[in-house]
Amino acid sequence: MIGDHLNDADDFYLNLFELYDEEKTGELTKYQLEEIFSTIKTGHLSLQQISASIDRICAHLNCMSSTDLKDVLEDMERRFLLMQEIEWEFKLLDLSKDGTVSVDNARCLFEIVHGNMFDRGKWDEFLMKRPIPEAGIFLSEIEVQLCDIPTTTATSYKLQRQKRKEAAMLDRTTHVPGKQQDNFEDEQQRSMTTSVIGTSIAGSKEADAEKMAAGNTVESRLEK
Repeated sequence: MIGDHLNDADDFYLNLFELYDEEKTGELTKYQLEEIFSTIKTGHLSLQQISASIDRICAHLNCMSSTDLKDVLEDMERRFLLMQEIEWEFKLLDLSKDGTVSVDNARCLFEIVHGNMFDRGKWDEFLMKRPIPEAGIFLSEIEVQLCDIPTTTATSYKLQRQKRKEAAMLDRTTHVPGKQQDNFEDEQQRSMTTSVIGTSIAGSKEADAEKMAAGNTVESRLEK
């Protein structure tokens, strides 16, 4: 029974891929994926987000197979759900109502969304590449990075931090000097902003759990 269900799902995405691949190129562009996704959701997902999903799943400019199509649509669904929360929070933090937030508030968004996986190095690199680093930040500048799943660098930092904590505990029990300090823990607390953002962003954390069901969501809505 499970095998039959999987075969049905494979057939569904194969047929969907062939339906939109009208010129039989064996590829689907971001514009074709936008069209597919618009039949599922009434909201909007930007083309740069769609491109990011394709790049993450396919490591290519276009979607190259029906198997990839399923995974790309699931990642687009994840980004769409997360962006609903982020857009609402961004509006709250846009105190000047000019479509921007301060650098500090933008960083808080990253810290809340990415949690322990927040990569300070990438954040600093992003600021340095801006024409005016301290200028207000538009959502379009950071929406893709906010929705990207942190990978190697942040994961490495998390593991290194855990090792430092374990080493510190060992130092205390064996009286070995030279315990390393965690520079990241010296950062000033942004408690007020974090509290405002965290209440609603917590709902966006459920987006990753919903990803597992996104495939079924995509199928059922498209079949309608």
